[in-house]
Amino acid sequence: MRTRKTKFLIGGVLLLALAVAAALFVRAKPLVSVTIVGYKTYQLSGDIAATLGRQTEIYAVISVTNLSQQPLTYVTRGSKVPLHTILHPTTSGWQAPDLPLLCGFGMEECTLQPAQGITFETDVTTEKGSKVALDYSDGHEPSPVWDKLPDWLTEKLPSTWTTSWRTVTTEAIDLTGAQ
Repeated sequence: MRTRKTKFLIGGVLLLALAVAAALFVRAKPLVSVTIVGYKTYQLSGDIAATLGRQTEIYAVISVTNLSQQPLTYVTRGSKVPLHTILHPTTSGWQAPDLPLLCGFGMEECTLQPAQGITFETDVTTEKGSKVALDYSDGHEPSPVWDKLPDWLTEKLPSTWTTSWRTVTTEAIDLTGAQ
């Protein structure tokens, strides 16, 4: 009888632990929508076209909307256009090219209120696929418990548990042969 109760208790605890783990790893509704609403083509002048080896540039028109019930923050560089990164496919997933570090001069934070949106254009590569990635913050501070955890543990945990900044991307853009 005692063994049956013990097995039942252990099973219940394991089931509860599994439910908690699943809840932590299941993604909730995204806070931000980032979609491609269209494309624009620009003609390049003679010297620039000769240097780049093409006559046109294709820009994606990106729409960003705050789907949450709280203000979100994004970073700009002197305009309302968010700092964003163009990701390229690699053997290890979507990666940003190695770029020089940006100086913080002229950077500012902008707030996107609930249900508010912005639209911006960005040059998208046509030689290979790409995605547009955007960082934003919901402003929550990580728990002070994180400061007390050992480095070997925090390095293995998702960064979304230790910071309020998140990254959202568009779907893949493939304009092969568009030029």
